[in-house]
Amino acid sequence: MKLLFALILVFVSFASGRAQYTWASQVSNTSDYINDIDFAPTGNAIGIYGTYGGQIGRTNNGGLTWTTPYTLPLYNSESFSDVIVGTYIDDAQNCVVATNAGQFYNSLDGGVVWNMNFSNGPGYCHDMEHSNGRIFVGGTGEVYFSDDIGATWDSVDVNIVGSVLALSFQGNSGVAIGVNEIYVTDDLGATWTELTSLPHLYDMNDVVMVNSTTIFTVGLNGEIFGTDNLGVNWTSVVSGTAESLYKIEFGNATNGLISGSNGTLLMTATGGFDPWDVSTHGASNTENIFALHAHNSTVAWFGNDLGDIYAAPDPGYDIEIISLVRPDTACFYTDFDFTIKFVATVGDAVNPEFQFLVNGNSVFGSYIQYAGVVLNGDTAEFTVTASADDDQLIDAFNTISIQGYTFDQSFIAWYFPPSSDIYLKGYDPYTVSGPHEFCPGDFISISASGGDSYSWIGNVDSPFLPSNIVVPLVSTNYLINIEQEYCTIVDTVFTVLGDMCDSSAVDTIAVPAGEYAFSPNGDNVNDYFVLDYLEGTTNDVRIFNRWGDLLVNFTNYNNEDIVWDGTYGGRKVPGGTYFFVVEYESNLSSSGWVQVVE
Repeated sequence: MKLLFALILVFVSFASGRAQYTWASQVSNTSDYINDIDFAPTGNAIGIYGTYGGQIGRTNNGGLTWTTPYTLPLYNSESFSDVIVGTYIDDAQNCVVATNAGQFYNSLDGGVVWNMNFSNGPGYCHDMEHSNGRIFVGGTGEVYFSDDIGATWDSVDVNIVGSVLALSFQGNSGVAIGVNEIYVTDDLGATWTELTSLPHLYDMNDVVMVNSTTIFTVGLNGEIFGTDNLGVNWTSVVSGTAESLYKIEFGNATNGLISGSNGTLLMTATGGFDPWDVSTHGASNTENIFALHAHNSTVAWFGNDLGDIYAAPDPGYDIEIISLVRPDTACFYTDFDFTIKFVATVGDAVNPEFQFLVNGNSVFGSYIQYAGVVLNGDTAEFTVTASADDDQLIDAFNTISIQGYTFDQSFIAWYFPPSSDIYLKGYDPYTVSGPHEFCPGDFISISASGGDSYSWIGNVDSPFLPSNIVVPLVSTNYLINIEQEYCTIVDTVFTVLGDMCDSSAVDTIAVPAGEYAFSPNGDNVNDYFVLDYLEGTTNDVRIFNRWGDLLVNFTNYNNEDIVWDGTYGGRKVPGGTYFFVVEYESNLSSSGWVQVVE
């Protein structure tokens, strides 16, 4: 896609350094024990949680609001254990969950409709992880995996006694733990090898792989152990707590979080081998925190057994996208507008930014900034103009969505219009016709069809009729705009002076065939549009874009100081084809096209 007018594009990257997990309460819409949380990888808007009682929550705005929980369906009208041990969601809103009784479900619509795709898993499943397009679930002595978003499942034996309690992956490398066993893989879970060294005095509860050789485990009584050489040596890390630790996650190579009993929440910004700091939050210090998701160095979520969800960072303000106005159908070849309306719901929104996605591809390739302050509770709207490119599908429905960011991109709201598709339509059938050759004085019929309206560019008597009679004196290209319901077509009827005509009736001014090219790049070579046959004539030259819009008009074009330099409104035009119409010496005309080469 391309941006067709000036907008401020802002690129911000997070600097590495000390973790700044600052927490704010969210409305979870459940009082059930929250057991797991996951968010889609792009941005931090689409998320899902699973509870001890089988409820599923869903958010489009980073968790500021969560849907009324969905409930998993029964299997053959029988009730299974509903404890959801793992959740997964991707950018396309495909979801997968697993229960501890071995039922695996998936949803292809963001969690509205769920299907049980596997019901023969072992009892006491634990944890769900994903890497390189594969989803994993820990079972009894096995790791289950799916390569098709939970539609089908397979498994591989891991010689862990009892259940595989936790998994973690970095690319093809991964780690799995039992209560007192650790296994690793380097082939995306196809084969597993036991690590002979085992650091923990007490039972392990969770594991994280930070890179292919660095692993941390957490367990009872505040134990944290780490290795940076794939288990050859282990280091005991100071946690500063005697509470049991349940979950550990890293948002990047250096920033991590650990949750545990009695409200325990720890964080690191130094890679995990130094003592961990207490991460202060507003949840009850008497509750257990089992659900944890570290998204990056500053963005994370946790949930406890009261149904509370907290997110970092506290966004300071929130934007809720209310509506998107755009055509249901637009021409693939022409411009169309997006008008977005949003409201500041928590604090004043300062310079919020937006991504417009069509078929998952950014319309403008970057963030579009709304420059200004929207006061808390106020609404604002703005319009951007785009056109389709090769990332979109012609004569097909293309899915639209919007991402909204704060200025520092630390928070995102995700919006899917109620009707989330735009149909990008190609040209309807059309024709243009006219004779190829003529002699001076001939009456020539030129015509077009396939449009709702027409507009000829050039010396014709009836420019808004589909057919015209013209009497050209020199070779002339008659341009026409054909307006269809959704598309505007620019085409040309070529009339060429015949070489068998009476030479006495032919104008002696040499007119070229009408096709030119120049490269206005400032290298002093072919920087201007030169029309040699106009030198010394009185003339009028008009330049049009491919939609028939007049860009520039010149009187007495002389190829020197009165000449087109490839600009419009003081800015260089994009490379492509442009059209010109020339009238000279009172009664002569010609037209053609010129290629601007970048």
